[in-house]
Amino acid sequence: MTDLSHSVRDWFRRTRSAGRQFFRAASVAVEEYRIRYDLTACMKFKNVARYLPEWIEFHQIVGFQHFYLYNNNSTDDYIEALSPYCDEGSVTLYEWPQTPAFPKADQHCVAHHGNEARWIAFLDDDEFLFPTRGENVRKILSRYEPYPALAVHWFMFGSSGHRRRPEGLILENYLLRAK
Repeated sequence: MTDLSHSVRDWFRRTRSAGRQFFRAASVAVEEYRIRYDLTACMKFKNVARYLPEWIEFHQIVGFQHFYLYNNNSTDDYIEALSPYCDEGSVTLYEWPQTPAFPKADQHCVAHHGNEARWIAFLDDDEFLFPTRGENVRKILSRYEPYPALAVHWFMFGSSGHRRRPEGLILENYLLRAK
């Protein structure tokens, strides 16, 4: 095992605080890396088919190259929503019936795809990784190459005053965030 593998494993074991639970990463030896992507995302979802195309399109615009999506017992038309992305090869879809999906799906993503990407973002279906200065996320991450992991600050947007879900895009309808 390399020093980098030890560093990453130790970081994940130590980082269990502030109400946020991190999983123990499966270590992948540097020699086994077959980097295909600079930036990918791992996301678990359930019954959010209407939002999946927006989430994927947004993240492609800001620099994500591939998505590992874990369906957790959806009963909506998620297959229809994801088919174009699966067909073009930008989405790898897993049927993941285990409940809860976290942390096992994240562990699976690292174990099976950790050697394919420089960076994997672990996001929820309602989280958008938004570069504040208009930069491509991959360009921002290039400054952090020496580090094994990053934590990103986030904001809660809540209902933005809506009593029911409005038609249209999440990014257009949910603009008010907590301070």
